[in-house]
Amino acid sequence: MNSRREEFQHRVSLAEKHRVLKQVDLSMPWQRLEKIPHTHPRIEQHIDEYAYAAEAVDNLIDAYQKGFIRITVIDRDSFELEFLHVQIKEEKLGHLCEVGVFQENIKRSLWGERSAATYLQTTAFGVEGGLEAHESFRSSKEIVRVYIDTARLEQCRDIFLDPECLAVTPEEYPHAFLVYDGIPRETIVSAERVRLNTSERPTIDMSDWPTDEEVEAEVKNQRERLKNFLQKI
Repeated sequence: MNSRREEFQHRVSLAEKHRVLKQVDLSMPWQRLEKIPHTHPRIEQHIDEYAYAAEAVDNLIDAYQKGFIRITVIDRDSFELEFLHVQIKEEKLGHLCEVGVFQENIKRSLWGERSAATYLQTTAFGVEGGLEAHESFRSSKEIVRVYIDTARLEQCRDIFLDPECLAVTPEEYPHAFLVYDGIPRETIVSAERVRLNTSERPTIDMSDWPTDEEVEAEVKNQRERLKNFLQKI
């Protein structure tokens, strides 16, 4: 892989090869639900959490410019991120889970827990390594893709970026999201059971890896780039 973005596209290509075993229509009559507002998540960050990769700095700047986040500078090396409600363009969002988790949750009026975040992604399903990186999914071989109607969900929940997609897994920006207070059953419109293509794994090209000196110089450049950006906001 020559870049993190290429890695994400490779995950998407793997997801496309997963064999669909069964599709189920889960749509229900829709009656507008009362929106449950959630306090905007806030996290404190250090410049070095982003300076290690140009993609991470790109993501932070792009998310700020698009209004996904608000930034408050704390000092010369740290800042606070406030995550704002994201307007989703895709008609549907996806959620991945094990078969047993699906069978348990689909019977309930609320998918997920009110006390925890529920993670969503675009339906290219390239987030979380297409599941190949997760031992629990690899052992089960079969998983469920759950599809959520975005417009319905936005009417009753605030949707935020998954904070990790900015810097921890920057190749997943802007494809990873989360909601709090669970997902109302009425917003889930369909699901499909798929068999993972676990025989294929990403190949890593180590021939063009940078030297330690090149990495150090790049980190210094990105640190200065980020500092300059933060000074202007």
